[in-house]
Amino acid sequence: MGMISLGLKGETHDQVHSILHFKDFVNASSKYEIMTIHNLFRKLTHRLFRRNFGYTLRSVNDLYIQKQFPILNDFKTKVKEYYFAEAQAADFSDPAFISKTNNHILKLTKGLIKDALENIDPATEMMILNCIYFKGSWVNKFPTEMTHNHNFRLNEREVVKVSMMQTKGSFLATNDQELDCDVLQLEYVGGISMLIVVPHKLSGMKTLETQLTPQVVERWQKSMTNRTREVLLPKFKLEKNYNLVEALQSMGITGLFDKSSNMTGISDHRIAIDLFKHQGTITVNEEGTQAAAVTTVGFMPLTTQVRFNVDRPFLFLVYEHRTSCLLFMGKVANPTKS
Repeated sequence: MGMISLGLKGETHDQVHSILHFKDFVNASSKYEIMTIHNLFRKLTHRLFRRNFGYTLRSVNDLYIQKQFPILNDFKTKVKEYYFAEAQAADFSDPAFISKTNNHILKLTKGLIKDALENIDPATEMMILNCIYFKGSWVNKFPTEMTHNHNFRLNEREVVKVSMMQTKGSFLATNDQELDCDVLQLEYVGGISMLIVVPHKLSGMKTLETQLTPQVVERWQKSMTNRTREVLLPKFKLEKNYNLVEALQSMGITGLFDKSSNMTGISDHRIAIDLFKHQGTITVNEEGTQAAAVTTVGFMPLTTQVRFNVDRPFLFLVYEHRTSCLLFMGKVANPTKS
């Protein structure tokens, strides 16, 4: 969205910047302006993806432009400067483009994301592609010989058997009385962690999801205590496709997707977005993860709890500590299904 917003003008620009809170950020200081946002994205990308901290985190932005379609040089220059995206000529009517691009994505994500593109409208004039890949190793690994079948409660009536990993070590955790959940931090080598959030009640997941904010995650981190714990966590793999057109429209971003959209910062020709897709994959096992985003009232340390048993639906958040950046987030309702 940051890349696209570089080329938005008029009401389309104002709508996107307002709903994504870019406007609030700019208004927070007289020193900030619109380009400050893109400069911060550039710095964040550099810090996250262009350093070696002991884990693998890669991101690639590609900008494909239909041959002969006029894209403004200023837009191409800015997306390269701020988002490291190279503009490439493409023929969207050529069936070979889909297979070539899918192979490109497959390689970038180390085989995790397959067949990302199924079909493309030959009339497409521009396509922006973002790929992210993460592979991390646990600081406290789960011994494979300890993995066993264990009950996992899907709801009040259904129970399934899952491959439950098990380990013991020093782990940070907290209990949130206000949101009625427990939170465990599992560290990766290199300054990234996965937060596991387990509601106390099986019926509490929906409330937890609606109240989850960056401020909540921040206060979880501040309230955690370290002690020796036995941890039981199911192995899981998630794969999901998202139609972001519907998601963004539900947020109130409609100007990108109709004929009145103002993208004159991208091209002198009138264009609108008709495809906005996100595909994510994450695998968690004994070795670690592969994946392709203040007050302490109501908290108490988990001083009496020595076992953290993830035997019901839970949320997970992959968090980078140096930048306080949320990289991945998801919900596991049934570990036996992708």
